Amino acid sequence: GGDLFDYVVTAKRGRLDEHEARFYFQQLVRGVAWCHSKVVSHRDIKLENTLLEGHGTPPRAKICDFGYSKDSILNSRPDTICGTPAYMAPEVLDGGEYDGAPVDVWSCGVALYVMLVGSLPFQDPAHPNSYPGIVERIRNVQYFIPPQLMLSPGCVHMIQRIFVRDPQQRISLQAVQQHPWFLADLPPDCQNGNLQLQLLAPAQTEAELIAVVNLARQLHAQQQQQVGGEFIMDEHLLDDGGDLDYVVE
Repeated sequence: GGDLFDYVVTAKRGRLDEHEARFYFQQLVRGVAWCHSKVVSHRDIKLENTLLEGHGTPPRAKICDFGYSKDSILNSRPDTICGTPAYMAPEVLDGGEYDGAPVDVWSCGVALYVMLVGSLPFQDPAHPNSYPGIVERIRNVQYFIPPQLMLSPGCVHMIQRIFVRDPQQRISLQAVQQHPWFLADLPPDCQNGNLQLQLLAPAQTEAELIAVVNLARQLHAQQQQQVGGEFIMDEHLLDDGGDLDYVVE
């Protein structure tokens, strides 16, 4: 049980070895790919939004918290700054319209880095809670992979292909799933898991799902009214996990 963030920080070394990190990354990517197949971008992918099902050994990952997700067909390209700053792609911070799919790929890369290194990739070591520092490092794609981790060349290449400033040059989610490092030791249920999901009977009716979505939208609107739709930039509100959630419409 619990979420993947707690699982990582409570690990023996405060991080996961490459094999285990890939195992959860594979599941995360497959889950995001399923969302994208339904033309939905999540826009707030992070370890805290990845739950672990405690019945299996090892546990299985499940994506949650679709409060910032967006249907790219019904809503065109997102033009909202939202999510968790430390996981944001550069184009989100730039403002204006952006494609939600490459944004999710970037966030998956941040999640992978945290699992491997045990820290956020774009935190300023001298000022880890500085929001401006994080923004500057993200925009400059300024990160560091500790050489003592001795990550495999394939793993490093995956991270390098994800952390690309231009979203059009960034590796696509489809290409991530075809990358040799991703395909290594791919769990059987990840090989055709999304196809199997199409054969399962829905756990909820369409009416029940619509009711849940409408309730979430109402709660979101209430939160917007409470903060007045302002862009919160107080660096003191950014905790050690980089979790300052905000939204600007």
